[in-house]
Amino acid sequence: MKSYKLIWRNILHRKALSLLTIFAISITVALVVFLILSYESMEEGAKNGYGPFEIVIGAEGSETQLVLNSFYHIGAPTGNIPYDIVEQLEENDEVQYAYPITVGDSINTYPIVGVDAAYFPVRYGDKPMKQGTLYDATGEVVVGAYVADQLDLHIGDQFYGGHGLVGQTGTILDSDDHKEAQHEAAEDHEGEAHHEEEAHHEEEAHHEEEEHAVGEEGHHDAHQQFKYEVVGILPILNNADDKAVFTTVDHTWHVHESSAEDREVTAILLKPKSLFGMQQIKNEMDDISGVQAVYSGKVSADIVNTVDTGSDYIKVFMLPCILLAVVSIMLSLIASVNERRKDVGLLRIIGKTRAYVWWMLFGEGMALTTIGIASGVIVGHLSGWMLKDWFFQLSGVQLNWLTFSLYEWQLIGVALILGAIASTLPAFTAFKVSPLQLFQN
Repeated sequence: MKSYKLIWRNILHRKALSLLTIFAISITVALVVFLILSYESMEEGAKNGYGPFEIVIGAEGSETQLVLNSFYHIGAPTGNIPYDIVEQLEENDEVQYAYPITVGDSINTYPIVGVDAAYFPVRYGDKPMKQGTLYDATGEVVVGAYVADQLDLHIGDQFYGGHGLVGQTGTILDSDDHKEAQHEAAEDHEGEAHHEEEAHHEEEAHHEEEEHAVGEEGHHDAHQQFKYEVVGILPILNNADDKAVFTTVDHTWHVHESSAEDREVTAILLKPKSLFGMQQIKNEMDDISGVQAVYSGKVSADIVNTVDTGSDYIKVFMLPCILLAVVSIMLSLIASVNERRKDVGLLRIIGKTRAYVWWMLFGEGMALTTIGIASGVIVGHLSGWMLKDWFFQLSGVQLNWLTFSLYEWQLIGVALILGAIASTLPAFTAFKVSPLQLFQN
């Protein structure tokens, strides 16, 4: 019988112990693979998350919070700053692009971000829209690909925003109601009195339904009086903009009826013309009371360092898992030697060399290790696929679960070396014993 067939029969002979060994290896490798995928996705997201906007300006507070909210749409903003600052930057010769953003409202947990439509070609070049066009009037919105998929939004859909960035806020209007309203408007245009009266009654009924959707108190707040309409859907961008809704900067001013003197913005995304200009702009902004300017790249690097620190702590907890996998291989092979002492003795008596016996036991250990590693890599990537939405919601970064990096090849190499070490000791235990002693025992 060929050696590989004998190795496979030995593994199947002790199914429970073999499965336990494979399981221990697989879980350990899967955890490390998921950690690698998360780390590399976070690192890639941090590098590309802020695009060409090397400075972000906002209210004084946490620099990390300002960057996370402005680029990754995570958490609450640090506050608002006067719109006058935008006008001041537009007059600065060292500024190449400066786009104010306004946030604070949302639709079913997804933020509504006000920003000039010119932001998209500057950030993403000439990447075409998935559907529709960019907005050019107040109340028009373009929707991130992830939001469109999760909320089933299409061109022409309408909704009301809600105040705040958490909770099930906002109201999406039913598409059937839109069609009915358009039909009623056409009939009304014909000037038929009967149809006008019917449309009036249906409008009142629809109005009551909208009031009921607002809440049991039966009144509209400012958000329920400002209707948004989807005019475009963005392509998949593989960053946090996939989970946001974009509209004009002035949407919050209309919702809250802000006067010209009270207009504020949440932050300003800025691309300077030069390194010298970048430092100059930062100094000027930092001198304004209640305002801060931060380097997007520096804060993003700090975020990655924080992730590295967290990864180090996770690795400490993974060490016992690795030791458990190594011990499982050793116990499995030691049990195999003890169970098959007579078999090993017979192999030696019929002329099989010690090297052959050693190879059979060593090969069994390596087979278990290889199966465990392969299944662990597969489980790790499948876990990334299953948790990608959760990861995206939590971090604003797409988990690249299909990538296979150099770190994973290194992991496979280390795992195979540990498996070889764990397989060697039991194999030499049988290698050193004489065949007569094995048979007598």
